Amino acid sequence: MRSWMFVALWAVGACGAPGPSEEPQVLVLQPDGFAFSDEGAAIGAPEGALAGEAMVTVTHLVKPSVEVPLPGSIEPVGDVVRLESEELVDVPAGAPLLLGLPVPSGVDAERLAVAVLDVGGGVEATDAEEELDEEALLTWTLLDAFHDEEEGLLLAPVLQIDGRAFEARIVTGASLRSRPTTRGPQGADPTASQRVQVVEPGFEARCGSQFPTATETCGTADTNDAAAALRTAFEDLTGFGFTKSPKLQRAVDTVQISQSGFGLRLTVIMGDYQMELRPASLQNAGGMYSSRTGTFWVATTGGGLTAGQRETVRHEYFHATQYGYGLDFGPGRTRWLRSRWSIEGQAVLSENSVPTLQREANRNPRNVDDTLYRSQWTGSAWGPAPASEYEAQDLWAYLAARTGETDLSFLVPFAEEGQEPEDVDAVLAQEYPTIGGLDELFWDWSRNQAFEKQIDIGGLVLGDACSFRADAADNLVTLVHADGVNTSADVTLAPMTSRVVAFELEAPADSGLFVEMRVQGAGVSTIRTKFYDELDQASPFCWTDAELPLLSAGLTAGEQRNFWVLVANTSLTQSRTVTVKADAAPRVTVLEPQASFRDGEDSLLQAVVYGFDDPSAEDIRWAYRRSGDNTEVDLGVVTSSGEGIDVALPCDDLLLLARVELPDGTRVSDGIAVSCLPQSDDVFLNATRTLGGVVRSDGTVFPGDVLDALAVGDDASNNGLNGFVHFSLAALPDGLAEITNAQLTLPFEYGGTWPQGHTAGELIVVHVDYGTLDSDDYRTEGGSTFLPGLARYTKLFSTETQDVTVAVQDAWDNRASRGDQVQFLLYFDPATDDDGQADFTDITYEDRYGTTLLPALRIDYDNY
Repeated sequence: MRSWMFVALWAVGACGAPGPSEEPQVLVLQPDGFAFSDEGAAIGAPEGALAGEAMVTVTHLVKPSVEVPLPGSIEPVGDVVRLESEELVDVPAGAPLLLGLPVPSGVDAERLAVAVLDVGGGVEATDAEEELDEEALLTWTLLDAFHDEEEGLLLAPVLQIDGRAFEARIVTGASLRSRPTTRGPQGADPTASQRVQVVEPGFEARCGSQFPTATETCGTADTNDAAAALRTAFEDLTGFGFTKSPKLQRAVDTVQISQSGFGLRLTVIMGDYQMELRPASLQNAGGMYSSRTGTFWVATTGGGLTAGQRETVRHEYFHATQYGYGLDFGPGRTRWLRSRWSIEGQAVLSENSVPTLQREANRNPRNVDDTLYRSQWTGSAWGPAPASEYEAQDLWAYLAARTGETDLSFLVPFAEEGQEPEDVDAVLAQEYPTIGGLDELFWDWSRNQAFEKQIDIGGLVLGDACSFRADAADNLVTLVHADGVNTSADVTLAPMTSRVVAFELEAPADSGLFVEMRVQGAGVSTIRTKFYDELDQASPFCWTDAELPLLSAGLTAGEQRNFWVLVANTSLTQSRTVTVKADAAPRVTVLEPQASFRDGEDSLLQAVVYGFDDPSAEDIRWAYRRSGDNTEVDLGVVTSSGEGIDVALPCDDLLLLARVELPDGTRVSDGIAVSCLPQSDDVFLNATRTLGGVVRSDGTVFPGDVLDALAVGDDASNNGLNGFVHFSLAALPDGLAEITNAQLTLPFEYGGTWPQGHTAGELIVVHVDYGTLDSDDYRTEGGSTFLPGLARYTKLFSTETQDVTVAVQDAWDNRASRGDQVQFLLYFDPATDDDGQADFTDITYEDRYGTTLLPALRIDYDNY
């Protein structure tokens, strides 16, 4: 900081020194004070603007690097100063940097302003795709200025300096007014005179003639409407949780400079937030925001703002809010260009989204074949126009609709994290884990936008039917046509880009057609593919179909059918090239029989072939394999394409095979799994005499072949009596499929709960495996091992039938270890009532002729 050096240099400049050297010079900005270039330009940082030192490159130029005319009556004064910085120099709107430009002698210092041109220098790439797509819209922005007569500087506020250079110069005009600075005494505290800022700042709009050919239309009605629209936008966004102050130019009430040691100390006292209204013209029909100066303008036609112009105010104010969160894209423009879809898409969505979210319907639907990041350079023009970044509102509208968001507050985390794709990806993964990152959101949105339309993102823009029709998708996708078979299309996909390839297929009139459609290069993880068949339109199958890089389809003779394949590159950084192709291939397809047949019935064998010159001349040979066996059995049957023949197949689970041998000896085949349906049957079993009987608790065994009845209960000595019933399952066929029903019938000579009125317990019948009766088989419930199908039978009538299906199925499944038998234990719990009387119930064991045991088991089963 050096006041004496500055005065000396200014004296040289004022005496007609040589022109600018056009050599860059790095200035070091301190947190409070001025830094000066060798040719007299200055950058001042007031207290509170910077947390530490910052470096800015200053270059003095004879003329701007881009020739853009000044507004009609405005004239240039002096040289041009270019400013840029490798690191972002970003300050709040309430404490702006002041750019000071030397005022040449003899100039009317009361009619000056600083004109700023954002030329966007420092482009990292050199190819056409990275050139400026806004150059046709470059205009000078006029900043209110303060004249410091003592230092000979014209001072104007600047909010941001980064690698995207801007250039500034002094201009003069009859309509311009530059105000003087004030000077504080040596060593005085300049902050003492700062006024206290209110919580809610004021908002004002002013008229400006910023285009040479424009006709001034701005008036009081326009500025009042614009100021009101600014305040409304501020209140709305604050209510949605956007708490950072916008990066928006504020009026400068006072600039105070005082001497502090060997340097100059700077105080800036700010006023209301501002915007500018410009007359509408062919070049100036919308609005523009600049994050460097914090300025924005909106075109007006006079007589007050239209609804569309108020939307533009909201759009540009939303940008000021986004940049209020400290967006930093570093040097060059690549990172900024990759973020435009996010910045502009959110701003467009904000235009009509109060109080609830609503897509801006005046914007065309977003094309999925435009990269999400930016417009594409065709070699001679931008295609489509740069407006495609604005149409990215569709992705944000889709996200909100899918996740149930109802207001703009869902965009706050993105403002806080940043607008680059990697930032958006991180927020999505954190806030919406069921969706995933940006790659998954982009793929979901692409499918919805092109075909599936499950999410209605804006009234009539999208419906809810799966379709690809001209009236539904004409504005959404540019088709790549690959008509017919044996055709292909090479598709290059920029990051975050989708394309649709159409196949219009027709089978020959005298033969069928089998086609394999594939996406070569789809092995890359960022390439996502999905095939759509016109037969799936208006069907939920459209959006549940598997996402695969290959689809096979057969067409019958003369059939016409359309297919589309949606291919997306979900990489955030890398371009990809894939080949989408459809190839005809020889094929045989089994049409019959149905998936199941019955034993003893003939089955219809039928198949068709595709991709052969003369399908009817091809022999289709038939064979089968049994389930679990790879051995083929030739059926000895040959058919032609489409010919059906009845054949008796073995009753089993089969893989039915049809084969055609090609001229080169290779074979094509198809198989279909078929099963033989089982036949229902039943068997009626009586208990086996020798393996049943009664066991007393003292170990005495009473074999069934000496009993007329099974007594269950206790005797006069209070010994418990257990009954045992045995059935042989040997009558069941070995190959049965399933036990479908089993009923156990027990006939009682008399029944009840313990005869003679005793109530010590109830009869219980359980499934056991006792083998051959012996003294160890007497069991109580606690000592018995009950097998599956256990049931407690607590009702006794003259004849009792109970369902024992589970028990019989278990016995059948384990017949190898237990023998072909199922056995039941009958007892009372407790075993005795200790009353010294015989208390039992009799289960009739044989008929009166002594030839048949009456306990019975009926088994229903399915058998092949």
